[in-house]
Amino acid sequence: MRHELKPFVNKKMTVQGVVTKVFIKHKIYMNEPYKRIVRILLRNVKIGGVQLDHIWLYERKKNYEYFQSLIGEEVKFKAVITPYVKKKNGLFIEDYGITKQSKVLPVDLYQKKMEQMHKLNRSNDVIEDNINKGADFMTIKRIAVYCGASKGKDPQYVEAAYALGKYFAEQDIELVFGAGSVGIMGAIQDGVLDHGGKAIGVMPKLLDEREITSQKVSELILVDSMHERKQKMSELADAFVIAPGGAGSLEEFFEVYSWAQIGLHQKPIGIYNINRFYDPLQQLIQHMIDEGFIDAKYKNLAQLFDTPDALLFGLSQAEPISTRTYD
Repeated sequence: MRHELKPFVNKKMTVQGVVTKVFIKHKIYMNEPYKRIVRILLRNVKIGGVQLDHIWLYERKKNYEYFQSLIGEEVKFKAVITPYVKKKNGLFIEDYGITKQSKVLPVDLYQKKMEQMHKLNRSNDVIEDNINKGADFMTIKRIAVYCGASKGKDPQYVEAAYALGKYFAEQDIELVFGAGSVGIMGAIQDGVLDHGGKAIGVMPKLLDEREITSQKVSELILVDSMHERKQKMSELADAFVIAPGGAGSLEEFFEVYSWAQIGLHQKPIGIYNINRFYDPLQQLIQHMIDEGFIDAKYKNLAQLFDTPDALLFGLSQAEPISTRTYD
């Protein structure tokens, strides 16, 4: 046992090291591969005041490309050292395991995030809490999607919506949506549920009485009004996405967009730009900036993405939002 690590057991520590090697390891059962994990070698490791030659980091296969991009980079993250030989999705250091508490980030980006939180006048406790939440201070476990109850004219809308739901399920992300069984809403829900994911529907009683509520949702929450629906979806979600829809979808989008500006939430917002549907929305926001009605610092508050993987990566890298001030 490494006695120099003993004082750190069950404590939250900063881990720093250089990503040296990344490969996919096949676990074998009954002579058949049944699971693939990503194994990452970190060298020149510092934990507290202890210097280690190397440690191994185990990650899920979906993170392979991300860690490949970090080879040669010095990285930093938070972790809790545990007195176990192995720890799922964590590290292995001889007799110790490490439960990873935050996303592995390049040192300069990690420091940048810390500085941004300080600029937003966050207390040290809040900064520590946010750092521990992973991707840009946030572990995204639930995403609220605002979208239409219509299918649109091009079949690509439904196909891409279904693909988004499928990707959510594959990434263990729960869907929060309007509980509709038709249109883009229904397609995203089907993509989630068909692949073993969870879909949480929030439906006003008024619309539930019109029998458009999905009967397949994992969990249905009935509320008294449209206002309560939006509030509940906002509370449940770690991030927001707008997919193609009509006036209702735009209303929901601009509500969370404006709430971010005035400091009511710090959650990332993404636009799923199927078939370039929201290009005009981006142009409208730019026009508002050009004419002085939206501050230029909010230009990237909600960015456009045309694939599910790009969308989720963009949400995970979203910058903290500074509150609007009035001259």
